[in-house]
Amino acid sequence: MEIDFAVSEMVALLAIVNNWPIRKAGEWRLLNALGDKVTLTADEEDACHWQEVRVATGRAYLFDGSVAVTRELSDRERESLLEMVQNPPTDAPWRRVDRPVYESLVCKLNGETGTHTPEV
Repeated sequence: MEIDFAVSEMVALLAIVNNWPIRKAGEWRLLNALGDKVTLTADEEDACHWQEVRVATGRAYLFDGSVAVTRELSDRERESLLEMVQNPPTDAPWRRVDRPVYESLVCKLNGETGTHTPEV
């Protein structure tokens, strides 16, 4: 299934995938595949003006979150990402401010198209 995401949604997915605890050897393969799917390409980083900056607490990222990117996801990948979005690890919890991105991701990963665009 081909899904159009905003860069802000991809960054949220990347944070969840990168912080997901691995409990079984089989999860390594799935998480590596999902990590490849949600990582921005160099062209996508250029398109959204991606910048990494140092701040007092470490690193921060600046980007245009409204830039669209498209991903082809298998049913298993889509269902796994939906489960992860709905039950994020404690290191990547949703915050109240993330609600529009969360709702958009749930709709898109459920197969609904064109119904939600995150406000960034």
